Amino acid sequence: MFYTLHINIGGRIHNRFFHEFENVEREYNKEIADRVKSGWTITNNVNRFDVAKGQQYIEVHGKTPDGEDYAICIFDTYFEDESEKEILESNKVYEYLVWRHNIFHADMIHRAVYNENVSVDDFLSGCKKIYESECDEEDEFIPSEFENV
Repeated sequence: MFYTLHINIGGRIHNRFFHEFENVEREYNKEIADRVKSGWTITNNVNRFDVAKGQQYIEVHGKTPDGEDYAICIFDTYFEDESEKEILESNKVYEYLVWRHNIFHADMIHRAVYNENVSVDDFLSGCKKIYESECDEEDEFIPSEFENV
């Protein structure tokens, strides 16, 4: 069993998977604290059990400073196939990207890795532009190669 940290900001979804509840709970609380410090509001806080899915949910809903809806939640995750290895590999890539880039760019690069419409050349070019933009402190720069990611 894994625990999923699910983040949905204006329909843009990112999931991260954890083996231990304590780790996902710590990241969940950090995500919420960081966002509240940045001016995000909380409109709803839910702790529920979905009987049909057999999953425990802990959720926070709110609005970004720009008025977009967001949700951050934790839920139990069970895998019945061999995708567990792929998920762990994806988490390793994401954790490196978050360590190296701001969260906006880390998420964009991570999605570009798995996007079949982004060629290797476009991927490298987009990553280079992101690196240059971060040197210039442009925190939410989107390279043209990643516009549809």
